[in-house]
Amino acid sequence: MKSSPKWCLLITSTGLLTCATLQSDATPLEELRNLWKEWSRVKSTISEEKNLWAREQQSIADTLSVSRQEIELLSSRLNELGSGSTGTEKQRSELLEKIAESKMNLTIFSANIEKYEARVRELIPVLPTNLRSELAPLLQRLPTEGKPTTLPVSQRMQTVIAFLAQLDKFNAGPSLVSEIREVEPGK
Repeated sequence: MKSSPKWCLLITSTGLLTCATLQSDATPLEELRNLWKEWSRVKSTISEEKNLWAREQQSIADTLSVSRQEIELLSSRLNELGSGSTGTEKQRSELLEKIAESKMNLTIFSANIEKYEARVRELIPVLPTNLRSELAPLLQRLPTEGKPTTLPVSQRMQTVIAFLAQLDKFNAGPSLVSEIREVEPGK
């Protein structure tokens, strides 16, 4: 038969009362009061322990809940990263294809720009003197034929295009150039 805590406490209290009666000369009423005080303290301690246990259970439940939410969040982020990695790989492969295509175009462009620069060099001797002096800064930027250059292809193309634009401007209409020539020495 299972006994309840109240009965155990009452039996224990009675046993303590009996022991206290045998050991002291106090009156039974004083012993009962002392026993009642002790019983009240024990009951208060039990109540405090129950409350503490209830708070700890709630704290553990809250911690478990937060941990479960964190696990769900991390799992969803991991799934997103897993599915995102295929997208990243796709973007990476597209970028690598674009880089390869750009390198191929740059090689073709480099070969063609050399042809245009050679054609510009052929035109220099037949240019009028005043136009040649006007184009001198552009012509200095042309790389020397047969020698490697450190200029990027974009600057080389800009030089050729600027040369052609100045040549077109010169050919668009008449030009008046004044010059001083010496006919006789000192005149």
